[in-house]
Amino acid sequence: MVRYISGYLFGPRYGNIFLNPQSELLDKVAQLGKSGDVEVVVQEVVKGILNDESDAWETIRAHMEGGRVRGKIIVDIEH
Repeated sequence: MVRYISGYLFGPRYGNIFLNPQSELLDKVAQLGKSGDVEVVVQEVVKGILNDESDAWETIRAHMEGGRVRGKIIVDIEH
C-alpha cells in the first residue's frame, strides 16, 4: 500500500490515448492524411524493444519522464 501511494505521489506521470474504433472517423482521418491537411511529426523510432541487451526501454522511459516530446515516438517491435 505504501508503495502504491508513494508511486502515485512521486512517480512519473504517463498519458494514454484510447482511440474510438468508429470506421467513419478513421476514414476521415485517413482522408486528411492522404490530402496532406494533417502532418504527423515523428521524433524518434525506437528499435530493439524486445531485445534483452537493448536500452530501448530506458530511451522510452526518458521520453515519458522528460515530458518534452515534440513528435510521435514510434516503437518498432520487429525482431
